[in-house]
Amino acid sequence: MWNEFAMGTLLATQTEITPSDIDDAETAFATFLNCYYQKVYQRRRDRLAACTYTVHALSHVSQCMRWWGPLSITWQFASERFCGLVISRCKSRVYAAANIHELLKLRAALQAVSRTPNSGISLQNKSHLDDVHSGLLHTTKDLRFLPPKRLYDIQDDAEFDALRSTLAKQLQLRPEDVQIDDDMLSSMYRWDRMSLNGITIGSKSSRFSKRAISRENYFVRIRHQNQQRNTRYTYRDVYAEVFHYLEIKLFPGQPPLMLAYVQHYNVLLSSNLVEQRNPSGEAIYIDAATIRSLLARFRCHGRVRNRIVPRTWFIDRDRMYKTMKRVSGYHFGRVEVTDDSEDDTLKNKQLT
Repeated sequence: MWNEFAMGTLLATQTEITPSDIDDAETAFATFLNCYYQKVYQRRRDRLAACTYTVHALSHVSQCMRWWGPLSITWQFASERFCGLVISRCKSRVYAAANIHELLKLRAALQAVSRTPNSGISLQNKSHLDDVHSGLLHTTKDLRFLPPKRLYDIQDDAEFDALRSTLAKQLQLRPEDVQIDDDMLSSMYRWDRMSLNGITIGSKSSRFSKRAISRENYFVRIRHQNQQRNTRYTYRDVYAEVFHYLEIKLFPGQPPLMLAYVQHYNVLLSSNLVEQRNPSGEAIYIDAATIRSLLARFRCHGRVRNRIVPRTWFIDRDRMYKTMKRVSGYHFGRVEVTDDSEDDTLKNKQLT
């Protein structure tokens, strides 16, 4: 029942909708209301309080979308937020109108000053604008390294060997034949953050914000591609934490390599859930474009062989959304983990 409600809400709150979206939202809300009245209200007098006008309003959402388009055009969140701001400034009941007048004058003054050249005042998020203009953009994907960046001198021997192995694959050489000269060393920059399809993925070395560190937003899912006999492509998903990102220029006039220094983890798959186990092997460098999704982690205690032990689970948003679509009846067939269009293209080629 609640899956139907979630699916209808997801479709109804899109900023762009199609006629099929409206039909699907109408079906979802109708299914939800039917189950709600049967399981919650149950046509009983003592449960009449469950039939609120808000629940009934769901039956009119789709018709309103047919009349006026997306709900974002007509919803009142912006007006309610402004009314809350006005009320918070009314410190005096006697002079409430004067308080509101002063608030409106202040907002008008800020808007006028912000449009004045060289005013020194900007009402926009300056750090976000800096990220857009000074980041390093990938040539083929919606992927960008975000500042801060700094020249990087690799001091750890294990990390240096990992970089040499990655460059050997790029240059099609043996690792011992890779020569890292001074020009290549001077082109190395370490980045702390990456933006993938509009989602910021940090790293363990990031000091950009305390919130980013507390969220541990550096656990990712990576998709590796293996080619067998030049005809069949297989894919393998691995899970890792990101230490930092590295920009390195191999050849003049060509885009730099965008790498990520990561530590893989062993995982246990059970019932479409991914449980984190111990680190797997040494840290390695990978192509940043192989990162597919930012993961969250959930820690709890569970019983294993009659013992209570701490357990950590990865929460994969892509897998979660697709699973919900399937159980809601809007997706048929096998639920794939990835949303990558290039993977679908390869599969179509194989079928052809």
